[in-house]
Amino acid sequence: MIQEQSLVSNGRGGRRKPEGSDGWRDVDLGVFAEIIALRGTEATTSAVTRATQLWRVTIRVRPGINTGMRLVWTDAVLGEVIGNIRAAALNDTRDGVVMTVESEARPA
Repeated sequence: MIQEQSLVSNGRGGRRKPEGSDGWRDVDLGVFAEIIALRGTEATTSAVTRATQLWRVTIRVRPGINTGMRLVWTDAVLGEVIGNIRAAALNDTRDGVVMTVESEARPA
């Protein structure tokens, strides 16, 4: 699933999540993709450990993909994965979009 931020004006020149929403709206459901785990990292800052996973995700060409979007998919081992798109570019044959996606590990 591809999602984009869905923010509304806060009346003071800023933007906020709509009431009763997580701030994201579905753009495209049921997108077929090749998803490959690249590497995981872990860092401790101010006594808080944060683990992240980088993925390479390839989908068919779709206009409008940008780094303000995120992907949501279900992994057989990890369950639901929510990953922020960090980079997106056309592949060599220009028939697909290759993205670098970063997800944060959630505590069990």
